[in-house]
Amino acid sequence: MYLKENILSSFNLIEGFDLPAIEEKIARYQEENAEQIMINRARKAEELAAALAASKAYPAQNDADGYACYNGSAVWKSEEDILQRMEDKLRERDKCSKG
Repeated sequence: MYLKENILSSFNLIEGFDLPAIEEKIARYQEENAEQIMINRARKAEELAAALAASKAYPAQNDADGYACYNGSAVWKSEEDILQRMEDKLRERDKCSKG
């Protein structure tokens, strides 16, 4: 039932059906789960900070696009890039949680 309800709500949001009711439902969910949402965001920030620290510990090799590569995975070149990526991810997650 949960999955079906979320799919239906997503469809209705995309199509613009019953927006006030869906927005109220999302706001209520965010309010009821605010503590868990903050815990998850803090955990993600810690993971990103650990990844940043780890990326500074190893010398990078740049690929053709200029991104640093560690063990075959692309890593952002600077702290500003990492912070921007983290902000983008949080915005994306907020957008998804609203929709």
